[in-house]
Amino acid sequence: MQKNFLAIFIFLSLMSNSYGIERGKILRANIITDDNVTVAYTQKVYKLTYLGTPYKKERLHTLLNKISKQISINKESALKRYFRDSSQTYKVLLYGLTREQVGKIQKVLDNTSNKGFSFVLSGERRVYPYGDFLTPVLGYNKKLLDKATNFTYLDGVSGLEKEYDMILSENPLIQAEDIHLSIDFIKQKSLEKEVDGLKALYNAQEVISVILDTENFHIKAFASSNRYNPTDIHRENMNDLSIHGIQYLFQLESFATLVKDTLYLNTKNPKYEIYADLELDRPSGIDLPYERVYSNKDLYGFQNYKVNFMQLVKAYSLYFSGGYIANPKIVKFQDSDRRAIISKELAQKLKTQAEQFFGDMPGKRVTLEFEDKNVSANIYMTSYEKGNKQYIKAYFTIYHSDETGI
Repeated sequence: MQKNFLAIFIFLSLMSNSYGIERGKILRANIITDDNVTVAYTQKVYKLTYLGTPYKKERLHTLLNKISKQISINKESALKRYFRDSSQTYKVLLYGLTREQVGKIQKVLDNTSNKGFSFVLSGERRVYPYGDFLTPVLGYNKKLLDKATNFTYLDGVSGLEKEYDMILSENPLIQAEDIHLSIDFIKQKSLEKEVDGLKALYNAQEVISVILDTENFHIKAFASSNRYNPTDIHRENMNDLSIHGIQYLFQLESFATLVKDTLYLNTKNPKYEIYADLELDRPSGIDLPYERVYSNKDLYGFQNYKVNFMQLVKAYSLYFSGGYIANPKIVKFQDSDRRAIISKELAQKLKTQAEQFFGDMPGKRVTLEFEDKNVSANIYMTSYEKGNKQYIKAYFTIYHSDETGI
């Protein structure tokens, strides 16, 4: 095994291109939507280094001016970095350069008398071509430095980037693999636009919505009005990095009414086995990290149960799916295992009751456990049919702590 690792290392070290750049494998794979849109990919990045007697500031400034006409750079930072330690003959001038930028800089160097510069593969950069698309569900990465190779690589911190970090990343034993989402790009973009409008309409703190395909329990869209650019996170984004749809808890209260009716009416259908708590004492099964779940086993009465938004969507799905329940999924490795909880006839009867229960948007009120304050939220759920498929659409509208909601 050690010989194989050594052979791989030598092989990668010998590979080079016309600029003398060491070739390295992109360690992190792509994230692709159901309609084949790549929403996250990785670029190799390089640094421009210098070895020799340090240039005088004026000469280096002239070179940077020529480079800045080809690509966008921070000349002041580059100068400070270059002259930080005057005793060092090895300097790093520019970081985070793409292959395209390397080519442009190389042309500048070739057309001038500047010698001693070279490009070194320094790491990888995650690219999100559609900005805040699908955040915070998509998640983000942090850069880690491998001190042995001086190579910076990506490590998933939240969302899908965290949940599927081992599959997206490459190591000597496992080849990185793209993950294909059940998310539909068009549906997701449309839903994001919708929740943005609802946030303004209700003067809400955040609006979250999910579209669930009840045939296979694949999530077709999962949108929040509070999104961020994963490559440009600021202090004001800190509260929105978490996926509140799986982390904010609320008490079932009036939502338990339908559960009670289901239990009562289901006694007339002994053919079907019903889970006494509709799995409300366990995670929803969604393939996202850090789902917050309350231990409800010792509580008396469904109305006292505490759940998150996705747990409720899963539990209520049987009313809109013909009596089935399953774990909702975002990545299409396999379909969820649907389980018949109640009969189709009873589900249809309770669906009508559920629609009356929710009424109109914004739906039923709940109180969240949020930063030690009672924060009002509304939940609305409905179903619709399109292309011979049945979908559940649910909304979670969270208000500011100083407001009571609508």
